[in-house]
Amino acid sequence: MDSKQIIKYLGISIYAVIFSIAFELSAQNGAYPTDVLRLDPRMDNVVSTNAEVELISEGFNWTEGPLWVPEGQFLLFCDVPENKIFKWKEGEGTSLYLEPSGYTGTIVIKSGGAGGLLLDSEGKLLITQQGDRQLGRMNASVLRPRPDYATIVDKTGEYKFNSPNDLTIDNKGNIYFTDPPYGLYLGDKNPTKELNYSGIYRLSNQGQLTLISKKLKRPNGNGEVVNERMFFDGSNLI
Repeated sequence: MDSKQIIKYLGISIYAVIFSIAFELSAQNGAYPTDVLRLDPRMDNVVSTNAEVELISEGFNWTEGPLWVPEGQFLLFCDVPENKIFKWKEGEGTSLYLEPSGYTGTIVIKSGGAGGLLLDSEGKLLITQQGDRQLGRMNASVLRPRPDYATIVDKTGEYKFNSPNDLTIDNKGNIYFTDPPYGLYLGDKNPTKELNYSGIYRLSNQGQLTLISKKLKRPNGNGEVVNERMFFDGSNLI
């Protein structure tokens, strides 16, 4: 897989290939639409034909990074500006799971929380920590969380990352993540920014970091590797 393969497919939304969910407030009655629009019949192999969109929690600032944790049968998600990760479980509702989540320093900064969440092959929680500008791992069980983190990678060569945003993993344990400047106060104009590009990276299961592409101005959310051959990224600005 090379950067040409990635760029070639950026114009085709992987989400449009699989499905699209309508989730906007109705101007008439303030209700949330519940229909799942299926653009490909293969969606039925992933989501039940009876599935409906359901509002399970609200009142947050800016949510990202939903992750289902099979071991505990609960959902995790980030409130990025609030520097928090929340937990939702059927019958229990929503509760604070981790704070701080993506920035552990003492200087107040903007949008410094966790952005993306993932479980590795050992069931450990991996986090793109925007404020700390690293890919981190929580040093605790997902069932007994605490805000204690280990750095997996925080630099490319001698240069600090911008603010890792989202991540995914393939069946071999290779991790792919994006690194836009969203977690940096003032973005590209932040005086501590060390890179002159926003990259997409692969961290191999052997710990080797590879820059896949730096052609996108704002690489953001990414998708699964299809048949171990293709990586999809949803860039806000190409």
